[in-house]
Amino acid sequence: MKWAMERDYHNNADFMSFKTKRDDSEIIYLTANELMRIYNLDLASNKKMDKVRDIFCFQAFTGQRYSDIVNLRQRDIFEIDGHFEWHVYQIKGNKSKKITIPLSDKAVQIFYKYKSELSSSQSLFDAPCNNWANIVLKDICEMAEINEPITIVQYNGKNRVETTKAKHQLIGTHCARRTFVTLSLEKGMRPEVIQQVTGHEDYKVMKRYIKITEKVVKNEIRRAWDNQ
Repeated sequence: MKWAMERDYHNNADFMSFKTKRDDSEIIYLTANELMRIYNLDLASNKKMDKVRDIFCFQAFTGQRYSDIVNLRQRDIFEIDGHFEWHVYQIKGNKSKKITIPLSDKAVQIFYKYKSELSSSQSLFDAPCNNWANIVLKDICEMAEINEPITIVQYNGKNRVETTKAKHQLIGTHCARRTFVTLSLEKGMRPEVIQQVTGHEDYKVMKRYIKITEKVVKNEIRRAWDNQ
């Protein structure tokens, strides 16, 4: 309607007063223990699963989108003063911006696993399509026994609809970024630093994660002090 109004197809501005209610969707993320169970899973006998697992973990250790992982080339990672950095052009829509991401030890281990001396311009992972990776990832998470029941609440008009599923059924590549944000906040990283790394432009998105970590803090305090 706004697009049409700007082009003089109509002059009725009533649509601008319409409001829609949007409920915050459940943010599914992995705990540190769950992430390490996936990372340490023995998948040597299945190369396809092994690659999907490594890509997911690399995402979770760097906080980047799957599309950025697909575009990762060996030449994008530099060793400077004994530390590795990923110089990435984050792509969203038709926009891109360059940032530098220091790689953690586990991210470096994954890098070395796929590093090749043949060509620095080739894709590091030769990543499969996102949809196929999501299917395989659910099987991997089931093997890692990530089975916590998760209840998703949605509204159909005024009717509240609850759906409970095992957590592994809800895991996709998008969960890696959410895991990075949540665990980074729990480890004490400042939200503005995480926002710079992940490329989230809207701070409202970050606030949703902060609510989650506040819940974690409350649970930890009660667990620690109620047992005394």
